[in-house]
Amino acid sequence: MDLVRLQKVIADRGLCSRRQAEYLIREGKIKVNGCLVTEMGTKVNPEEDRIDFLGKEIKPMPSLVYYLFYKPKNIMSTLDDPQGRPTIQDFLKKLPVRIFPIGRLDFQSEGLMILTNDGNVAQRINHPSGRVQKMYHVEVQEIVTPDILAKLREGAVVEGKKVSPIHIRILRNHWLEFVLGEGRKREIRVMCGAVGLSVKTLIRVAIGSITVEGLISGELKKVPFSFIQKAFYSNLLT
Repeated sequence: MDLVRLQKVIADRGLCSRRQAEYLIREGKIKVNGCLVTEMGTKVNPEEDRIDFLGKEIKPMPSLVYYLFYKPKNIMSTLDDPQGRPTIQDFLKKLPVRIFPIGRLDFQSEGLMILTNDGNVAQRINHPSGRVQKMYHVEVQEIVTPDILAKLREGAVVEGKKVSPIHIRILRNHWLEFVLGEGRKREIRVMCGAVGLSVKTLIRVAIGSITVEGLISGELKKVPFSFIQKAFYSNLLT
């Protein structure tokens, strides 16, 4: 591999800007393979040379990765659980990098999740300003009458705030389709419960334009950044 200027490698690894890296080198705060380096223009091999700042290694930043995941029912959407319930971490053990879920699905729900180590994309998707809509298909035990449907459209109080779905319709017998904006904890279950409906199955089928189609329960599928960019570019990544 070609040698690269030390200050560029330091900046690429996220410690500071290239100009700030030059200052650290001049001030004698950088070592390469255990040797103090103060000379500007020093070049290193990023794949082989160890670079330390004040005695601590400056490690390369992990590559940014993006995955689609079909969370099964009765799995926590977090990476750990104080109660010892199974989590999505059980499906991630063989991955070479640590990733985290964007948003959550409750324990009894299933369906699409996006997982990544890209904090910027996660923040943009989660933040209300992104206006990312999420679609759910919900099976209830009862027959949904026009009157009940009208009440569902009015929404309910969830976590102390009145919320209502962006869109709701009857798909077929006992099945409803909800489209939510911001989304709050157990929002659909609370809205259904408020009108006397008992939820049997709740599946998140889409996040923005990305759908769960083609994924089977428990499947993890890696996608390129271009896929994420295409799905959310217009309202997230500009």
